[in-house]
Amino acid sequence: MSIKMGLMAQKHECLKKRYRLEQVYGNYETITHCEICEEELPTSYRISKSLNFWGLKVPGEFHHDENQELHLYCYTCHKRIHDWGLIQRWLMKIGKTVDDLPDASKTSPMMRKYGWG
Repeated sequence: MSIKMGLMAQKHECLKKRYRLEQVYGNYETITHCEICEEELPTSYRISKSLNFWGLKVPGEFHHDENQELHLYCYTCHKRIHDWGLIQRWLMKIGKTVDDLPDASKTSPMMRKYGWG
């Protein structure tokens, strides 16, 4: 995607590429999905008479990756991506890698204590 393209146009291109959205004047409702957990995200948008895309409403977040590509995630997955980035930056700061971490999959969650819930 071009850097000069506006954010709404980038969102439109992202949805158009993934879901083959309508290109005709009018109001539309469709179901999109989170790219990680595949949660259904009911989405609505409008195409103006001049075929401009606007009025996008989606219960999720668009996220730019390192290649400036947009991805659509539900709120939970979007938050986890940012949490994972925080952990990765912390590991780089202390000179460790993900392989140095212990397996914590069976430990009880401490989400409420640290505000990650």
